[in-house]
Amino acid sequence: MFEAIMKRSVLTGCVVVALLAGCSSATVDESIRTYPVQISNLGAAVNSSLDEFSPSVTANGRRLIFTRGHTRPPFNRDFWESSLDGEFWTTATRLPDRVNSETNEGSPSFSADGQTLYFAATDRPDSHGKSDIYIARLVGREWAEVENPGFPVNTRHWESHPSTSADGRTLYFVSDRPGGQGGLDIWVTWLDHEDKWRVPVNLGPPINTSGDEVTPFIAQDGKTLYFASDGHPGLGGTDMFVSRLVGDRWSKPTNVGRPLNSPDNDEFFSLAAEGSVVYFSSRREGGFGGYDIYRAEPNPFPPGAVIVLSGTVRDARTRTPLAAQLRVLDAMTGDSISLQHSNAYSGEYIIILPAGAVYNITATSPPYLPETELFDFLTQSVYGEQTHDFLLRKEEQLAALEVSITTDVLDFSLLRSAASHAGLSIEEQVRRETMPLLNYVFFGENDAELPERYVRLSAEQSSDYDVRSISEETLSRYYHLLNIIGMRLRDDASITVTLTGTTDGSEAPEIARMRAERVASYFNTVWGVAHDRMRILSRALPEAQSSSRSPEGREENRRVEITSTDPSLLAPLHIEDVQHVLKPSSVRFYPSIVAEAGVDVWRFEVRQGARVLRESDGFATWPDSIPWNWRDTEGKLPDPDVPLTFSLSARDTRGQEARSEEREIPIHMVTLERKQIEQLPDRTIERISLILFDFDRADIGTRNEQMLLATAPRLTEKSTILVRGYTDAIGNEEYNRALSQRRAAAVKEKLQTLVPGRSIRSEGLGESVLLFDNTYPEGRFYCRTVQILVETIK
Repeated sequence: MFEAIMKRSVLTGCVVVALLAGCSSATVDESIRTYPVQISNLGAAVNSSLDEFSPSVTANGRRLIFTRGHTRPPFNRDFWESSLDGEFWTTATRLPDRVNSETNEGSPSFSADGQTLYFAATDRPDSHGKSDIYIARLVGREWAEVENPGFPVNTRHWESHPSTSADGRTLYFVSDRPGGQGGLDIWVTWLDHEDKWRVPVNLGPPINTSGDEVTPFIAQDGKTLYFASDGHPGLGGTDMFVSRLVGDRWSKPTNVGRPLNSPDNDEFFSLAAEGSVVYFSSRREGGFGGYDIYRAEPNPFPPGAVIVLSGTVRDARTRTPLAAQLRVLDAMTGDSISLQHSNAYSGEYIIILPAGAVYNITATSPPYLPETELFDFLTQSVYGEQTHDFLLRKEEQLAALEVSITTDVLDFSLLRSAASHAGLSIEEQVRRETMPLLNYVFFGENDAELPERYVRLSAEQSSDYDVRSISEETLSRYYHLLNIIGMRLRDDASITVTLTGTTDGSEAPEIARMRAERVASYFNTVWGVAHDRMRILSRALPEAQSSSRSPEGREENRRVEITSTDPSLLAPLHIEDVQHVLKPSSVRFYPSIVAEAGVDVWRFEVRQGARVLRESDGFATWPDSIPWNWRDTEGKLPDPDVPLTFSLSARDTRGQEARSEEREIPIHMVTLERKQIEQLPDRTIERISLILFDFDRADIGTRNEQMLLATAPRLTEKSTILVRGYTDAIGNEEYNRALSQRRAAAVKEKLQTLVPGRSIRSEGLGESVLLFDNTYPEGRFYCRTVQILVETIK
């Protein structure tokens, strides 16, 4: 009975915790290595108090499917899907009933492009055995009826845990059928030239053992296999392993080590094609309950390099998406590599190509003429991404003058996050931002005058000054520093301030005091701050100085530092508002003009009633596409109650005119009130920026620590937190990346002590993303930041 229940649970995509709690790997290997891998829970958008396990991610890393349910009777397991929206995963939604059923589903496995889903299910009318593998295909934006591939893939025994190669022609799975090594084994089968599955072959030693080998995942390179086992030496329960295909033999499996593996069960290793981010299932302290899905980076055993080629297949004239076959050939040998398909609804495709080769890809969609393109990746040895749109043409008699226009606003996409409705979706979302005040005023060389870039007011203007009127851009707020500080000093007479002038070390000593006095004079004359509340100091170099060996460092040392014993004077700016999130964030129109005599003039318009929101015109030639960010010339969004209409008109050189059919873009508004009434998914996004990291240091500092203490109460168990470090552009790029990683890690460590059990991950981007212009010192200081991005599910 124990064995039967255990197999049933594993094969349908999970482990029965109660039964396996006492199980361990064949041998506990204390020599297993620990790797520098950061693990974080995917958070409340994906995980819940139920069990979430068996994640599968598409090759481009944009879509995630997984199993949600129980790991003990009644199982009630179904598939759920989430998509990556910016930095966070969207709230998961259940797949339709064409895939899910009243019985139990488990172990989903996406094809590389996300258009085919392999999975295991039990007790269906067409089942061959106790658990069968099934295949569902996406036709346009809808999942078609599920099919059972039948014998020899499925038998009267147990089959589960499917994983397919990038070309879709090799299938790995788990079975307890006769001929194995004992227990549950990994098997493999291939599609033959008639597209029929061949008799499966047991992978044998060194992969399979007398124990159980489960949850195989074949990477996009087709040569790296990840799986879980309790038969190979590990840390306890099931551990995850990796093996490489060398020639026609699999290498001896290697334990992927700590912290990916733990004393409990760790399974369902899954990767996008890029290969550095691992998704897996585990039962760990601080989770949401039972099994959760986790993210790990970097992968200590990455697969071989591949290229992700993606794009669309469209009508060359109208840009209408097309369902097409894409045949991939090795350009050197002429050998067929794979046959892929573009999505029938969006025209999008995703193809995985091993690096180090040259390919011919032909797109075919009768009655269109085929188009072949050459893609040369012969010298590429690392992961890469490339986009290409196939534009197919027909042999047809064209009109003397004909115009048409289409757009790419769809409610489904393989390549990007899409709205749930066709058209424009405008969602109200609460946004909070905490921006620190850089308490330095910088000066020119040998100069004590305030630079023009700082906003200065008259005493009369200060009387009705309102911080809320300042632009939201960070540096724009910073240039109001003197007024923000002046207003706070005016409003609270108990606060005193210290103004410390400094030099770059080569300037005359007296200029430091002159700078401090210039700031004090502004506070006094404009904001009415009494001189006895301002202490003026001077010194040659700042206490926390930048390097004097570079012009940038010397420029940063020419400043006045504003400090106070009262922390409220330098408290960060807090902003909370309702922002409008647009899906898609922009739209692209595709104009088409056929003019036998040539085009004289053309005009494109987007209207809302009588109001023109976007327009473009020209002579003789026209663009392949016209982008739009949904806003009019004044930056205003469309009225959500009135649909958008767009059209294209043209006149040829003979004076003949034509106008396209007027087409409509609906608008869907999702307000905060509607989300509350209809209990729709909702989330709050918050960004907290920390600055004032000393030059070349990762210490958090007192002011940053105070900001973290103030933030902690808002970080709930449903908050997912990303800590991201940045630097300025000064110095070595690799060193700056490492420095930003240390700063982000220090902030993460502090947050973990303040809010234990929260889902937190950190990363350092160094100078690869410069947040601000580095021309002036303030831009460089604000680049030396750690940003905390928080998504809280409601």
